[in-house]
Order: sequence, then C-alpha cells, then structure tokens
Amino acid sequence: MALADHELVASAIDLARAFGVDLRVALPVDAAARAAIRMHLRTILESARSRVDDPSVGDMLGVLLDEVRANVRDPAGVARSLAELHAVFSETSFRRTKRAQRARLFAQLIVLFELEPAMGLRMDPEDDAEAHLKAVRRRLRERR
Repeated sequence: MALADHELVASAIDLARAFGVDLRVALPVDAAARAAIRMHLRTILESARSRVDDPSVGDMLGVLLDEVRANVRDPAGVARSLAELHAVFSETSFRRTKRAQRARLFAQLIVLFELEPAMGLRMDPEDDAEAHLKAVRRRLRERR
C-alpha cells in the first residue's frame, strides 16, 4: 500500500520530530520527492543514537532494508534485524516520546520505508493508512 502524499509527509515530519529535527516538506509530492523525503529522513536517523558507541537507528534500518530488498530467505535473521531496529528506535526516542507514541512512530517507520514484508504482512491496497498502521502495530505486539 502506497501512502498518500499527505500521510507520507506527516509520517516523515513526526519521525523527524521524535529525534529533535524540524523537517519541512511541501505538497504535492511526486516520486522523486518521495525518494528524497525517505533519503533525508534516513540521514536524520543515521545520526540518531542513544549513546556515541551504539548503532544508529539509520544503521539498523539500513540492515533491514538490505535484507528486505534482497528478499532474504532467513525469517529468523530478518526477525532479529527487525527486533534490533525496534530496540534501537525505542531506546533512542525514549527521552522525547511516550510509549504509545513510540509504538505508533515505529509503525509509521515500517510503513514509510515499506518494510511490511519483514513482518510477514501482505497488506490490502484498499486499506486506508490508519487501518494499515493498526495492522502493523498489531503484528508488532504479537512479535513481543
């Protein structure tokens, strides 16, 4: 399911704000702008780390993106990478967000970067963004 322009922009702004960055994006958004938003957000996430020596959220996101794009057939490895990303994301965003907000933001991250296959989700293109986020959050709760 592709996010609508306003949903993609809102998710990117929310995620950047969770890491202390004020992201400004203008609508409408074409395919090149969507890619640029994702790259800019990934750059923000690459500097987001809880401690200097820890991996950044962007580092862990990159590992998972590589596995999903390469269509890795190691479900345990992908699940481990997803769990590591979730842990780093939660720890890094802890000071600026509340628990429920972190869960929603992490689901937005999954949807924004189209990582649903890492969770074993095949989403219905007819779903709206909110139903899609709820399905991702439900699957995250199941994986705990």
